[in-house]
Amino acid sequence: MRASLKSLHISDVDLDTGLPPDSENFWLPVQADIGPEGDATAETFALTFGSSNRLMRECEAGGVVWGRHLLLARRFDRAMLQSYLEDHCRCCTGSDWPEIVAKLRRLGEWEYASYQPGTQSASGGGSFAKLLSLRKPNVELSAFWPEDAADFSFDIFASVAGADGNQATLRLSVMSASAFVAGVPDHAVRDAQGHIFMASYDRTILTQAVERRVVRLWGDTWEALLAKLSEYGELVNPGATLWAQD
Repeated sequence: MRASLKSLHISDVDLDTGLPPDSENFWLPVQADIGPEGDATAETFALTFGSSNRLMRECEAGGVVWGRHLLLARRFDRAMLQSYLEDHCRCCTGSDWPEIVAKLRRLGEWEYASYQPGTQSASGGGSFAKLLSLRKPNVELSAFWPEDAADFSFDIFASVAGADGNQATLRLSVMSASAFVAGVPDHAVRDAQGHIFMASYDRTILTQAVERRVVRLWGDTWEALLAKLSEYGELVNPGATLWAQD
């Protein structure tokens, strides 16, 4: 089975021209209706389509910007975005639709996410995630500082645990907005999934941002919690402790 893009809806664009007010400075909500190839049914996945210039401003305003469900380009181009989503869908295959949905949830917020396991309910059970530690490979984050606080790119590893004692490693790429923007081609869409962007490096803000985001995640099973974590970065050795890989 393969996914297929059925329709694409972009908010905050001019109804006549189909363009945002500024084609090089935008941050637009997008709804992608995706379903099984050859089937008329579709489900909605929500994401953001933004410009690389706007990314800089968002970082300056908020301290950090998470790359979860975020696609970036130098300028607005609906056809380019649609082509990217169509190609992405063609690469999402599985033995059944739930398996494909698990992959698509890294692209956008699934409309039925709140009705699935992993959503806190009054029935009890499950747990919130807990951040155990945060570091670069082979060095504590507290002992690290980039050579240029305004132009940097490095990976960090978050050790995360559930109430049942299971642990997993989440790999995140921390980048200055300027470093990411420099790598965005003129006519391409870049998926920001797995990234944390900052205008300038601040260890305290970074640590607080990761901790606040992680502790808000809840799952009624360890697998459900892992599915939510995977929307933010790459899972490494789920079920193992972080430093087993060093």
